[in-house]
Amino acid sequence: LTPRLLMSIQRSPSDSEVEALDDATSQSLRHRLSQHWRTFRSLGQLPLVMLIYFPRAALSFFTIVVAQFLRNCARMLNTTSSYEKKTNLRILIITDYTPPQTHGIAIRFSHYITHMRQAGHEVQVY
Repeated sequence: LTPRLLMSIQRSPSDSEVEALDDATSQSLRHRLSQHWRTFRSLGQLPLVMLIYFPRAALSFFTIVVAQFLRNCARMLNTTSSYEKKTNLRILIITDYTPPQTHGIAIRFSHYITHMRQAGHEVQVY
C-alpha cells in the first residue's frame, strides 16, 4: 500500500462530504419513493382496497377455519357440551316497540315474547 492510499483509507470524511452524501442519498430515495407513489396511484383504488380488505378477509377466513376444525375435533372426541338448557327463566323486557305498532321491530319483539313464553319462561314486558 502506498502512503497516499493508506492516508485516504484512514482519513475520515469531512462534514461537507457527509452532508453531500446524505443529500444525494435522500434525493435518490425521494425520487424512488415518488416513482413508487405515482405507480401506486395510477392503479386507482384497487391497492388501497386490497390493503384494507384483504387482511381483514384473511383473518375472518382463518377464524372460521380454526373454529370449524376445533368443532370437528370435539365431535370426533365425543366431548359433550357444558351447556345446560335452562327452564323457567324470569325475563324482563323493557321496550317502546310492542304491538299494536306494526313495524318490524315490534313484530320481532312480539315473536320473541311468544316463543319465550312457549318455552316455559316467565316474560314481563314494560
